Amino acid sequence: MLQRCIEAARRLGYRRCYLETLTGMDAAQHLYSDAGFRKLCGPLGATGHFACDRYFALEL
Repeated sequence: MLQRCIEAARRLGYRRCYLETLTGMDAAQHLYSDAGFRKLCGPLGATGHFACDRYFALEL
């Protein structure tokens, strides 16, 4: 499902996918890393997801 979303984002012209998650969601973070997402030091703006403390991005 994640790969289908990434491909759809590429087709729609997006240049980057950005994800926020929580400490303890290890399986999700492993999935993101396996898909090529890189860990970020902080959020990319004020998204309003105040509980999230892990950030990932994938250049498309």
